Amino acid sequence: MADGNEVIFATPKLTEPELRAKLSGIVAASRTRGVSHGNSEAQHVPDDPVTRLRDLAQLRDDGIISTEEFEEKKRDLLDRM
Repeated sequence: MADGNEVIFATPKLTEPELRAKLSGIVAASRTRGVSHGNSEAQHVPDDPVTRLRDLAQLRDDGIISTEEFEEKKRDLLDRM
């Protein structure tokens, strides 16, 4: 029986490494937005656009988000300044 922390995906179109890469990007994006999952507390997301931009750049450099995702978020942040 699942404890609520297990998710099973079935997809004929993605290999396991491709799916892992895709999901890690989704998880990283949700973390940068401060999304809370389950009983865990929401992470504090800095309001400072420069700090958020640095955090996003680190995610891009670590390969967690793509350059395109980084550029999109960067534009969003700069538009809000």
